[in-house]
Amino acid sequence: MFLKTKMPRKQTAQCADDHLKFQQYIYKVLRQVHIEVGISTNAMQLMNSFVGDILKRVLKQVYLLTMAMGKPCTTTITSREVQTAVRLALNGELTKHAISEGIVNATMNTTISI
Repeated sequence: MFLKTKMPRKQTAQCADDHLKFQQYIYKVLRQVHIEVGISTNAMQLMNSFVGDILKRVLKQVYLLTMAMGKPCTTTITSREVQTAVRLALNGELTKHAISEGIVNATMNTTISI
């Protein structure tokens, strides 16, 4: 008599990028800026990759800053570290817009939660 044994399932390698999906946020911003304009699937994938790449750059700079300052990895980062990381990771006009929008959103969220 033969015993049936279950074959183990093949585990698929999940990339960390699978969790970085910004499509709904990109679409919301597009609706705020241009109500009548749509976006193709390929363009959405490109924008998603772009936002993910920028996020990775900023996070890498935050990590390097915290290591250079001698802080442990479990320390909460402040808006000052994020602002410095954005200045290091991005260039020129994009940096100015990112910092000004970040300050506006941070103050708006601070005043709402108080």
